Amino acid sequence: LVFFGTGINSVAIATGATSGIWQGAVCWGYGAALSVYLTAGVSGAHLNPAVSFSLLLFRRDEMPPKYFFPYVISQFFGALFAGIMVYANFGSS
Repeated sequence: LVFFGTGINSVAIATGATSGIWQGAVCWGYGAALSVYLTAGVSGAHLNPAVSFSLLLFRRDEMPPKYFFPYVISQFFGALFAGIMVYANFGSS
């Protein structure tokens, strides 16, 4: 999610193709939809800790407590890695 959203915005800024807030919102929306589609079969589309935490609280059968911390740690490092990748590609722009 971080990779698609910030990557799309970085590409728009680097190429000078910004056309307003609508472009950013639509691109983030496509990024979120693509992320959910790609990860739903693997992890149930837990893209951020808020989703995991809410399932932990309200749907224990879908998110047992033993999976919560590994999910949150994976989400954190996934977002960190995505941010590093976007910065590596567009940091000088």
